[in-house]
Amino acid sequence: MPDGFVIKTATITRKVDGWYFTLSLQDPSVPEWSPDPPTWENTMGIDLGLSSFLVTDEGEVIEVPQYYRKAQKPLKRLQRSVSRKQKGSNRYQKAVKRLSKAHQKVANQRRDFHHKVAHQLLQDI
Repeated sequence: MPDGFVIKTATITRKVDGWYFTLSLQDPSVPEWSPDPPTWENTMGIDLGLSSFLVTDEGEVIEVPQYYRKAQKPLKRLQRSVSRKQKGSNRYQKAVKRLSKAHQKVANQRRDFHHKVAHQLLQDI
């Protein structure tokens, strides 16, 4: 670890594809961030909805990518495969792992989409 950094938190997480170790470090040379007070120039209105993911105050519409809907057929097939296995067997465990990886892929796609949209909105301000 570089000199001058202080470990604030450490988290160990187990996911389907392995173990993750996350460190939060504090660097005393980085100044504290204080946001600008809100003004009409640096403020954006956002309406979240069901038919579209969001609509900005300028009328820009961002559609909902249907990641889960697109993955339903493979998920259905994998779930059927799990249900046909004898509970506790090696093949059951392998099938559960395949199903979990498919669900994790959908979750990662959603998370990536949310981060990209948030980044885009911050760039537009």
